[in-house]
Amino acid sequence: MTRQRTNDFIVRNMTRRDIPQTLELMRGLARFEGYIDDFKMDADTLVKWAVEDDGFIVFVAARADEILAYASCYVISYTYDQKPTLVLKELYAKPAARGDGVAKAIFTAVKDKARALGAARLHWLVLPDNERAQKFYQKHGGRESKAWQNWEITF
Repeated sequence: MTRQRTNDFIVRNMTRRDIPQTLELMRGLARFEGYIDDFKMDADTLVKWAVEDDGFIVFVAARADEILAYASCYVISYTYDQKPTLVLKELYAKPAARGDGVAKAIFTAVKDKARALGAARLHWLVLPDNERAQKFYQKHGGRESKAWQNWEITF
């Protein structure tokens, strides 16, 4: 990814050096979404999946040495149309950084990655009561999909 400088922060791929702060933001999202008691991500796994193996893609928005936000994504290689789908798993900004364009810049990096992959679509989930996120995504071209229900089996 090309570094994207916006205002006084930069959006770039996460590096090993960013792991501690990114993990703290991930914990912040887990608290916000109500699964902190089940949160198991650790530094070693994050390095393996996002830095060494490219199991998923993590972008960060950084101001100097401070990580303000992150977005994690993964690729579904193909589907019915023989094109990949990029799945945005998480996007989270520090509360103090919200309203500064950080989320917009990092979401733009995610959309740019989807285009670079030749993806047919970008897919993500939003909590039903997270109206702020819903408005954000609508403002930036997203729309609620009525085509599918979200199902799961918990093991």
